[in-house]
Amino acid sequence: FFLGSFLLKQGTKEPEAVVMVNGDVYAKYPLSENLTVEIPGKIGTNTLTIQDGEAYMAAAACPDKICMKHGKIRYNKQQIVCAPGGIVVIIENGETSELAAIVQ
Repeated sequence: FFLGSFLLKQGTKEPEAVVMVNGDVYAKYPLSENLTVEIPGKIGTNTLTIQDGEAYMAAAACPDKICMKHGKIRYNKQQIVCAPGGIVVIIENGETSELAAIVQ
């Protein structure tokens, strides 16, 4: 029983925010840690904040700030996109949202 539990936990990955810049993985940050990071993009620096298991864009270099208006993300495959900056943040290994569970 204990060995099975151990092996099951080893295969479980922690939810994380994967940051991509210009299509390449820039960094991965666990949602379990509260932190603020600066992300250099094509037109300037954006600020990503992870707090209480959610990620959001706290500041953006682009004039329209659509990525900031997106709000907080935590569910698997949710994304924040800053098209002018070439920055994408996507949640991996996160919870499945109730809406996604209904659609599936």
